[in-house]
Amino acid sequence: MRDVAAGATRPAVAVRGVARFTAGLLMLVAGGVLLVPLAIQVRTFTVLETWTVLTGLLVEQLIGSDVRARFR
Repeated sequence: MRDVAAGATRPAVAVRGVARFTAGLLMLVAGGVLLVPLAIQVRTFTVLETWTVLTGLLVEQLIGSDVRARFR
């Protein structure tokens, strides 16, 4: 909630947050598009997509806080 409060009071923080969200969403869509040629069946695509999202979340948990702390 601190991030939302900071974004509400400082426009630069809000713009940066929206930009980061948009970039993350574009990367998620790009990852899904790149998986399509690998998946011949819909069932295989769902499994690959699930593992991709889980891997991204794991990487975020492992190094995300350190990366954010470096830029503060």
